[in-house]
Amino acid sequence: MWVDMIVLAEGGGIGINWGRVSYQKMMPSMVVDLLLQNEIKEVRIFNSGGNVLEAFTGTRGQLAVSVSIPNEHFYKVNTTENALQYVIVGTDPFSISFVNKTRENNVGTLKMVQNAVNARGYGMEIKYVQENNLDINFAFMDKNSSYIVRDNNGLVYDNAFEFLYDSFLWAMKKSGFDDMKLVVTQIGWPTDALQVGTVTNAERFYGSFLPYISSNRGTPLKPGLNIDVFLRSLSDENKVTLDWGPFQRHWGIYQFNGEPKFRIDFTGKGREIWPSIARGFTYLPTRWCVFNGDMRDNKTVSGEVDKCCNLADCSSLEEGGSCSHLDYKQKVSYAFNRYFQTTVTNQTDICYMKGFGEIIYKDPSDGRCSFPIEIIAAERKQRLDEFLGVRSTSDDPEEYYPAAASVPRGNMILQFTILIFLPLLIIYWQPILSLN
Repeated sequence: MWVDMIVLAEGGGIGINWGRVSYQKMMPSMVVDLLLQNEIKEVRIFNSGGNVLEAFTGTRGQLAVSVSIPNEHFYKVNTTENALQYVIVGTDPFSISFVNKTRENNVGTLKMVQNAVNARGYGMEIKYVQENNLDINFAFMDKNSSYIVRDNNGLVYDNAFEFLYDSFLWAMKKSGFDDMKLVVTQIGWPTDALQVGTVTNAERFYGSFLPYISSNRGTPLKPGLNIDVFLRSLSDENKVTLDWGPFQRHWGIYQFNGEPKFRIDFTGKGREIWPSIARGFTYLPTRWCVFNGDMRDNKTVSGEVDKCCNLADCSSLEEGGSCSHLDYKQKVSYAFNRYFQTTVTNQTDICYMKGFGEIIYKDPSDGRCSFPIEIIAAERKQRLDEFLGVRSTSDDPEEYYPAAASVPRGNMILQFTILIFLPLLIIYWQPILSLN
């Protein structure tokens, strides 16, 4: 399931996403407990099964719950009967509302928009600005950026968030909707599989961003404005598509086992504190599947690695990732082990790897790169399919869609901003140039 959480600070709200397509994850009851420990006030759930909703029973007055219809099933809720089936999910034990989520490939769309702008002859004036080598500090809100934006009204921006948020506000005003509330649905910082995607940078980002949100200082365009945001995300999501880069699986503030990666103060007070830790997990046995070092048939070994990484998460091996420094044998071992840990049953047979795998009992982690032991999923994956006549409840990772191929990564600010704000960025410049 995917959970968005809102911590209601004074005025502005802070929220989080969790667990879209991970098949080994925290139990819903553990998540609810974690939300309550961190004083979370509102929750938004995606792709939820009945067991997920049951976990929120008895939380009325503590957690307000919103349930979203997944994009892939939204078209099925097209009759009164189907809509009634959906609402049967449960409305009684807790405060609940229903919303829809949309997701588009903004990266590809914006590139096409820029090409169209260039074709119109405005390429020098209207830029897909994140294509430039901006100062990485422009993504943080601690006023250390050498990159400054001054608009034609004299407003000055020293960070990406305020600049892009005001771009949306301006676009809404031009469209006649300046009195509409604007909520940021996803914003955060990945911690792996990218050169600047580190725990240190994530802690720095949240350390300045959350106090900004809770301060209600607003933006240069609207000082004193209360801003609501959802952070992405509570924990890493090991089956998220790689279309936009392998770092997409590492937005988590928590590791998959409920341990926080870095210090963060959800209240926005800026305290250097660790959030609550989820407890009650059952781990697989303490053993790892690694490459036995047989180099006589590298073609077969490569085939086994491809199989493993199509069905398990090898994104930490990508350039800039926490395991990218490993040598060839270690990288093969990492791939073998991720697949081995991912598949709960018949582990001894799974480590065979056509004769190239062996089980060891000493942790092969090297400090920078972790060879994790997975937790046992205590529930089957139950999506809204079962409420709409399509069942998908297997724990078998091969049932889920395979990982997509990686794509070239841009700089951090491109990926950081484009998924959230940039679709309307070009409208910001309309007071200067018309695109008729």
